[in-house]
Amino acid sequence: MIYNLLLEFADGGCLSDQIGDYGLPEARVRDYTRSVLRGLKYIHDHGYVHRDIKPDNILICRNNIAKIADFGYSKKLKSPLQKKGNMMRKKTMKSILVTSQHLENKKRHSFPGTPLYMAPETVMYGHYGSSVVMFGQLGVLF
Repeated sequence: MIYNLLLEFADGGCLSDQIGDYGLPEARVRDYTRSVLRGLKYIHDHGYVHRDIKPDNILICRNNIAKIADFGYSKKLKSPLQKKGNMMRKKTMKSILVTSQHLENKKRHSFPGTPLYMAPETVMYGHYGSSVVMFGQLGVLF
């Protein structure tokens, strides 16, 4: 039996190639930010955390659409965040709190990710908690 894995071709390379030595125009940063936020929302809504967002793991496709790549360090959360429309329900907030408590109680002592792009508390203390999971993943664009 022969297996094939087909992947979309990212003709723009990775974000680190796009940034280069001179950075990016503001309009392009907005496009990439929008794309990456949609991707992060999708994976978080399905209960996963990437844990290695960096310019090398953001691929650029046609029409300035950024795609998240390399899920090698990703982890499944205890329960996905639930949303209805744009309003968070009480159940969602409870889910966030339960997930936060779960992560705080089980602080990871591995070093997932790339140190240059990790949260300071991960580098300094060798673990991460809910604040690292939920915030700070888009600093790679600025």
